[in-house]
Amino acid sequence: MATSKRWKDLRREIATLRRHFLPDPFEPLGVYAKSNRVQSHTRAFLVLSHAEIESYLEEWAREIARACEAVWTSSGKVTKPLAFLLATLSERIEVPITLVGPRGQDSPQRLVNASVRLFQKFYKQIKDNNGIRERNVLGLFAPLGVPATALGSTLLPNLDNLGALRGTHAHQSAKAVQTVLDPETEYKRVISLIGELVVLDEWLVKYRHRIR
Repeated sequence: MATSKRWKDLRREIATLRRHFLPDPFEPLGVYAKSNRVQSHTRAFLVLSHAEIESYLEEWAREIARACEAVWTSSGKVTKPLAFLLATLSERIEVPITLVGPRGQDSPQRLVNASVRLFQKFYKQIKDNNGIRERNVLGLFAPLGVPATALGSTLLPNLDNLGALRGTHAHQSAKAVQTVLDPETEYKRVISLIGELVVLDEWLVKYRHRIR
């Protein structure tokens, strides 16, 4: 199964960040001239790589939601992702007691109106997402019906670790952070994550293809 263009773009962006921020070649002993600069650049690599992965995940969630919204709008078909959205995020639709006046809407129209609010709510949830920790990833994909098997056994813990590491270096000054980063180790960490994302990416490609 081929990976998506989105995943290939992510891999390309990480390669660009590597060229811009990390030493070439890496030193086997991890000792670099201008070590303060290397540390600053490695922190920048981590923070920006995190941002690229976060954007990748959010864009996938948004695409799946938009696809099932388009099918619903055009044909009224409830696709599998929409069924999960309705089950997890939708408001309860009240049974009408009258069809007269401004609140006189029958059940089908109430469902249409509720679905509009549902998608608005989920798109806001994506927009407000801030991270790649386990809770962030589940918040993006669980409402769409993405199963645990699509995430693999190590992806969530490793995303969580990168999210925690990014938080440490993004929210504290360089003087406050005690950890010395090895640029090669951090590069391998990110590259390994990009590789793990292939399983999710291929699953999402097939999932998206079935929404019609």
